Amino acid sequence: MKQPKRIKRVKKEDDYEYEDDLEFNEGPDGEELRGGGNFTVAIVGDKEDLKVQSLTWAFTRSLVKILHVDDKEMSLEDLVKDQTAHVVFFCNPITQDENGVYHATELEDAVLRVLAQMEAGICVKTTMPIELVDRLCSRNTRIVYHPDVIPEFEGNLEEAMDPRIFVLGGHPQSTMALQEIYFRFSNYRTSQMSHVTPVEAAFVEAGIAGVCAAKATVFNQLYDVLQEYGGDYHLVSTYVGSDPRIGSWGARIPNPDLSRGFRQSRMVEAVKQLANFSERFTIFKEVDRMNDTYRNRGNESDEHNGQAEEEQQAGTDVSTS
Repeated sequence: MKQPKRIKRVKKEDDYEYEDDLEFNEGPDGEELRGGGNFTVAIVGDKEDLKVQSLTWAFTRSLVKILHVDDKEMSLEDLVKDQTAHVVFFCNPITQDENGVYHATELEDAVLRVLAQMEAGICVKTTMPIELVDRLCSRNTRIVYHPDVIPEFEGNLEEAMDPRIFVLGGHPQSTMALQEIYFRFSNYRTSQMSHVTPVEAAFVEAGIAGVCAAKATVFNQLYDVLQEYGGDYHLVSTYVGSDPRIGSWGARIPNPDLSRGFRQSRMVEAVKQLANFSERFTIFKEVDRMNDTYRNRGNESDEHNGQAEEEQQAGTDVSTS
């Protein structure tokens, strides 16, 4: 097995500082694989998680061995003792309380333990707030932050398996090594890969979600105005969305389940994250407030419809008796 090369203790490139750690390992070479060796991928997270399912599909190849670390098949302790993984993907969920504070102690502890006790490359797939990405990834050169662009439909595995773009955030040596791993051992298409810093990758993820959310809010307000003033919203939105600078995403109102507002959990979190990150993001504060209004209105409508159905059913039962 090739041993990862050492890099200098501190390296400064374009005002971006990297500190000590091993270079991201690209895995065994061709001779080792032909000799019966495997490229081993460890995936940390619940098997029901969409990211875990996408990675499992991507690395289901004849020369790849997948280790699922979910405290059922294997624990983190077993993974550290095993020492066979060439790359470890972290998909652990993190929680956010009512005050918008994120709790990611479990994820941080797991990443730092693998960083200290293993020589494997580390890729964090969990969506994290920008401050946490900066703290965890920017000063550890072996960690790559690879967020997923939020899919159009939440829980859509097919879309997750064929992402539009790959944004790899980390030290250039590490992001190039991860791209090589994707190219050699996965089923992902690797033609649209971008190499940035971890913080830039976090802003790309949150920025896409925030702009999509703002666009959906504009279409919701346009729908309300046309309902009040008079006009065919669907005709208007079709022509507005036909402009290539705008597009039609978010123009369908109400949603397929007859709700209002955007309801993808990751998009909601991203908007709140941007709104709390800087006072300059005044537009996202308003988008967040308006979306909460639309979502609450949808919930009230659901409750009203449910009560009406119950009353209708009760009347039917009385007439039948």
